Amino acid sequence: MKRESKRLLAKVAGVAAGSIAVVGLLLVALSSQDFRSVRTTIHDSALVVTRFAVTQGTNHTGYRGNPLLGRLNRVLMNCGIGCVGDARQLTKTTPKDSSILWITYTCPSTLGLAVPGNAALHFTDTQGRTLLVIETHTLMLDPKKNRYLTIWSLPAHLTNYAGCELHLITRSDGKKLVSFEL
Repeated sequence: MKRESKRLLAKVAGVAAGSIAVVGLLLVALSSQDFRSVRTTIHDSALVVTRFAVTQGTNHTGYRGNPLLGRLNRVLMNCGIGCVGDARQLTKTTPKDSSILWITYTCPSTLGLAVPGNAALHFTDTQGRTLLVIETHTLMLDPKKNRYLTIWSLPAHLTNYAGCELHLITRSDGKKLVSFEL
């Protein structure tokens, strides 16, 4: 009887280890090309941009921290289990096809970007003319480490961003913090 219990326990442990390995490999395979790099100009050295992405469609996914751990933590949280580290995955669903901009950065609280509404985006054409100012966004923060994930809904009428720039600015004085060439 003891021998059978040990065999059963060994089989269960083997299946569990194999399942974890398969899930890990799937997560690595799915996370390889989540974001592409764009030319970035930092105007304020206190700001460190860690991720920039534009997603298109109706189901959007972004990350704060490591994308692989963010996905794992989402699964763990859905199962009622504690997270591994502080990486997070955030999803946003839009009612119709749209573009969502994701910017993850770290900065000291003195820049004031931890308060929703204190930052805006200027969307400019290749000649530097401001086409529009985007002021509404969602903020996901980690105040212990001064890390932030901002989510911006881009206007639906814009579908081609080639040659344009986005500038993250402070809303109060229009100070440029970072620029992205699309």
